[in-house]
Amino acid sequence: MMSMPNSSQNFSDDELRRVQAETGVDVYALLDLLQRTPAERLRIAMANASNLDRLRTGTADDTEGMTSTPGAFDPLAILEVLSRRKVQFVVIGGVAAYLLGSHSPSSNLDICFASDPVNVRQLALALGELHARATGFPSVEAEVVSEDALRRGDFLNLRTDHGVLHCLSNPEGTEDFARLRDQAECMEIDGVEIFVASLADLIRMKEATKRVRDRYLLETLRAIQRLRRRA
Repeated sequence: MMSMPNSSQNFSDDELRRVQAETGVDVYALLDLLQRTPAERLRIAMANASNLDRLRTGTADDTEGMTSTPGAFDPLAILEVLSRRKVQFVVIGGVAAYLLGSHSPSSNLDICFASDPVNVRQLALALGELHARATGFPSVEAEVVSEDALRRGDFLNLRTDHGVLHCLSNPEGTEDFARLRDQAECMEIDGVEIFVASLADLIRMKEATKRVRDRYLLETLRAIQRLRRRA
């Protein structure tokens, strides 16, 4: 996906103020992100996640503005392993929203994966390489994530060497992986090619969950959709 230079020139100040009033979202911050590349947006997301972690733990800032402790959130490192293992997946959730222009912070990576046997095997190998461990769900073994657990289609909450990873085979608001993949946007970030769920699909997924904590992100996605239609 290309960046969107001079996007603000397509809107009058009155139009921008109206969108901001209707959505409650800082549209000027969104326009700034939409003028950046997906790689730049992802790095901003990582920096924001790092800052949130420091606030939670009370640790001091490091010189590079990014945490370097084991397990620190690094979605690109996870995506590189998945891509190298030839896993068929689509990025969804907060990171997908950030790649499409959102400014809502996210400190975990969510993916939807194809559930055919070959892909499940490749995903299991990738998770092994990432030293992924399931947490918080007693129906899934707490040690190595098995192919059986992946085939069951459980929501997998995983801790990896590079932060939290959520794996789903059939997220709420979607029909199936094939359709999600067909509608997804293909992006290349630092040489890693990935598929990111479309804005329309992300909006449908957030609408389907009906979670209070998703309301602001849902309004943000709707605002991005309106801004991009005029770009």
